[in-house]
Amino acid sequence: MKASWFFVFSAVLCACITPQLAFAHHGVSDYDYKKLVIAKVKVTRFEWANPHCKIHFEATDQTGKVETWTVEAHPPSSMVEHGWTRQSLHPGDEVTLHFRPGKDGGPIGLLVKAEFPTGLELDQNFLLLPAGETLSLEEWQKARSKLP
Repeated sequence: MKASWFFVFSAVLCACITPQLAFAHHGVSDYDYKKLVIAKVKVTRFEWANPHCKIHFEATDQTGKVETWTVEAHPPSSMVEHGWTRQSLHPGDEVTLHFRPGKDGGPIGLLVKAEFPTGLELDQNFLLLPAGETLSLEEWQKARSKLP
């Protein structure tokens, strides 16, 4: 009888923990590695946080709607290895971002590098893949409007 209660308790515990583990990290499969978007943006927010640093900016799509974009990067411990600090970006900074766009066409991306007006370039050396099709942000916004 004690063994069956232990089994039931273990099963309930696993059922409660497993969904949280499944969402703990989403990986990078959401991004299109065949495309590279290059956009000159004005940063609205820079998150220096785990599990990923994030760069936020706003852009207007072809219909005139303002979208808030989020470009994800490595965690701070990895970004430091490539010259980044929590002070690398501030709201209002203008930078050129190179990123892999989201496959679903949403306003998301995965950072490849940032170019600063001073000429400084900071990358995250994520995956050294060929650039693929290079698009401006405007070209990507037009292309993604045709996605299913």
